[in-house]
Amino acid sequence: MTLQPADDLARPPGEQSGRVLAMGQSSLEPLPDGLAIGRYQLTLAAGLPRGTYGLLVDGRPLGEMEAR
Repeated sequence: MTLQPADDLARPPGEQSGRVLAMGQSSLEPLPDGLAIGRYQLTLAAGLPRGTYGLLVDGRPLGEMEAR
């Protein structure tokens, strides 16, 4: 999982800055029905400005988060 500026995700792929502000490791927990739960932990920099940031998993947008 990566954290990037949210406005970057609104741009076409060729126009994105590609700035990665945080990266997190994941762990997968398999379920009996063939599905899996992914758990991610991001460590954010102490000086990260307040704002909206985009979350990506394997380069695909997952959603946004608000840093306060």
